[in-house]
Amino acid sequence: MSKIDALMDWPSFLPILRRGLRRSGIGPQGYDPLVLFKCPLIGQWHGLNDPKLERALKVRLDFMIFCAFDLHARVPDETTYCRFRNALAKGGVYDDLLAEVCHQTEDHGLKLKEAEAAIIDATLVERAARPRTHIDAPEDRALLASPADMENPPYRRARRSGRGRGAG
Repeated sequence: MSKIDALMDWPSFLPILRRGLRRSGIGPQGYDPLVLFKCPLIGQWHGLNDPKLERALKVRLDFMIFCAFDLHARVPDETTYCRFRNALAKGGVYDDLLAEVCHQTEDHGLKLKEAEAAIIDATLVERAARPRTHIDAPEDRALLASPADMENPPYRRARRSGRGRGAG
């Protein structure tokens, strides 16, 4: 994501966005049109529908950086992306914007390919195999064990099972 972000000439998209959106400049400005354009792009590249894109922009740091969102910034909701795409299509510039993305990437000798997977998190899961009931003490600990320690159940079990020190 950072490579494509660095290669693209994002300001060149602004005239096309302005032509398609035809904003009057009156009233609340809302989200930056360039940011709103980048969000559905990464959704398309990663095979995310609008609800999944909204969730991903809240948790994926690489998406946040690509779209220039702060860590705790509000991200557009799923309906915002839909309305934005519809406004671009109605303004007749949606295909022009996508053609510009392709043109710029091809100028660098690159081709965009849909992402197949991404590491989102790691979860520890208890294994299904039966846990070990006996753990052998390392050699250095066995040498330091006092007679009182030998009365503790782990040492007794090791001695009874024949796995204690000197059994091997």
